[in-house]
Amino acid sequence: MDPNNPQLELLLISFIQDLEKVLLATSVTETKYGYDIPKSRRTLAAKQVISLQNLVRDVIEDGKCPNLILWRACRGYLQLLAGDTYAAGKTFDRVSDDFKWGNAYHQELERQIAIWRILLEIVEIDPDNAFADQAGYRVRSYKQFQDFPYFEPFLKDWLSAAYAASGQPGKALLSAYPTEALTYNPRVDVIDDLLKAADEENPIFMEKAMQMDTNPDRLLAYLREIKGAALLAKGQPEAAITVMQQITEVEQLNMEKFSPFREIIHERIHRPITDSLFLNRLQVAEQLMQFEFQARSDEALGLPSAARNYYLIGLGYYNMSFFGYEYEVTDYHREGGNWARLAQGPVFPLKGSPDGNRENLDLSLALSYFEKALSTTRDPEMAARAAFMAARCQQKQWFTSKSCTYRPGSKQLPVIPENYAGYYSLIKRKYKSTKFYENAIKECKWLEVYTR
Repeated sequence: MDPNNPQLELLLISFIQDLEKVLLATSVTETKYGYDIPKSRRTLAAKQVISLQNLVRDVIEDGKCPNLILWRACRGYLQLLAGDTYAAGKTFDRVSDDFKWGNAYHQELERQIAIWRILLEIVEIDPDNAFADQAGYRVRSYKQFQDFPYFEPFLKDWLSAAYAASGQPGKALLSAYPTEALTYNPRVDVIDDLLKAADEENPIFMEKAMQMDTNPDRLLAYLREIKGAALLAKGQPEAAITVMQQITEVEQLNMEKFSPFREIIHERIHRPITDSLFLNRLQVAEQLMQFEFQARSDEALGLPSAARNYYLIGLGYYNMSFFGYEYEVTDYHREGGNWARLAQGPVFPLKGSPDGNRENLDLSLALSYFEKALSTTRDPEMAARAAFMAARCQQKQWFTSKSCTYRPGSKQLPVIPENYAGYYSLIKRKYKSTKFYENAIKECKWLEVYTR
């Protein structure tokens, strides 16, 4: 109707920008930036890009629009958006051949095509190719890439989605997120994929993505310790040992040490712990297994030490939970603010983590060992200890239940429902005359109020 109207060019560019917001956005992009592109919108965009290609082709063939070189360049970009990268590259070549030296507009269009060529190279990266990692870092070296600030986040999201689609969850995570994201909600499949990548002859991806010492032993140790901590959090010390025993002896010396088997009556978690037994995560898992073996052996022989060993295992699991002072053994990242929303867990939203932040809230295993200690002991003092820790576990289980209306920090007393208050009632009924009770009631205000 009006082929010479300059507004046609603006309509073309506007339409293309609307399409690229949909067609170049990945599932990773949606997760990171918190917006969702409906499937119906993606389906419509796929149809629209074909329709627009047909219109652009007709305009070019008609030859009446004054700025045909722009339409020809946009035809190449539309081919790229439609997934026909080969045709897009050829179109860009033909358009570039027709640029006139010294023409300012052609120079600007040439810069735009150079940007599209980088985009073309990115979307052509094959995550299953052995050289995919090198291709990603080669693209980053281009001047146009460095000059254009939107390329880096796009490359990260695009590579992440591509790696995820090809069954490489570890590379998918590190392509889009910082290294710390590995520890927020550790996934065994992610760690295993990265261990495989780190064990390659030329682990360029791991060295670049993790930005840490290129010493392969140190890198492998870091990943295996994360996996070991995740397995410990699930109550699988044997599996954790199997993983962490693969860490070299030199790197084991560099592992952080903890003391999770101390009896602490206070609820405070940020306090210095003095103990003669400081263990790294591997040694913690081994100690749990040693206590387990000794407890079962002593129980079979009818020895009173069985209860003590069961009690120590329960202490370990409690102290390594979200509620304990040595939570770092099983959780690299604890958010204190999650106290106010425990019932929404155990996984809480966290910026910078696609899988959120998992808090180690499950005390069922710790409770089971305190109950074993209680059932196997004949010593009132040990029974009082086990009952107190079992009561503490039950209280926290109520805090994490969906029916709990109490919020930590409230000035109101948390009135525990009867089905969560059994062990507090037991302490009051049977163990008020023990020395442990006399000491515990001075330090634990909840116990003091409940038994009053």
